[in-house]
Amino acid sequence: MQVDEFEWDAFICHATEDKDCFVRELAHQLVGRGVQVWYDEFTLNVGDSLQQAITKGVLKSRYGIIVLSPRFLEKEWPQKELRVLLQRDSRNVKVILPVWLDIGYEEIARYLPLLADYFATKAEYGMEKVVNDLTTILKPC
Repeated sequence: MQVDEFEWDAFICHATEDKDCFVRELAHQLVGRGVQVWYDEFTLNVGDSLQQAITKGVLKSRYGIIVLSPRFLEKEWPQKELRVLLQRDSRNVKVILPVWLDIGYEEIARYLPLLADYFATKAEYGMEKVVNDLTTILKPC
């Protein structure tokens, strides 16, 4: 995919249950730093096809921020999004930016072993550090 084909800097892949405690604020903080974010609450409109809109978001975003949590592991839809991002990442182009939320290495290694090798930022570090870690990649100086 050519750089000019991207519409967003990042797609946020997450479980709905993580919105209130972390993901919504993450999305707002990133936008505040000038990052173009595909996030359902910013992008979806009444009547949109979820499948079409999300597929476009995944394919037209330079990176995928994966908010990995125990809730993520229980959900089918975010794991479908993850599979598409893993396919893109497997082409020797960094696509996946993992964020660990209430989860550790052992759990990730057990349920998503491909992601256990990815260096991640962690919600426990605090929102400011997570946002700084991500913007270093998303909006390099």
